[in-house]
Amino acid sequence: MRWALFEAAHNASRCGSPDHAYCTAVKDRHDGKPAAISVARKFARRCYHLLRNIDPDVVYAIPA
Repeated sequence: MRWALFEAAHNASRCGSPDHAYCTAVKDRHDGKPAAISVARKFARRCYHLLRNIDPDVVYAIPA
């Protein structure tokens, strides 16, 4: 999971990415690797909050 988040964070450094501004701001303060790790943590928090709000009855529904 860490590897996938890290790779997604590297893609956030592209110009068309919605998180490009955040990645660039962190990269200006630090190196590239801490910037990628910071973006990966942001992605992890975003995934956690999205998955936490999913209704379990919908996720574990057995099709008829």
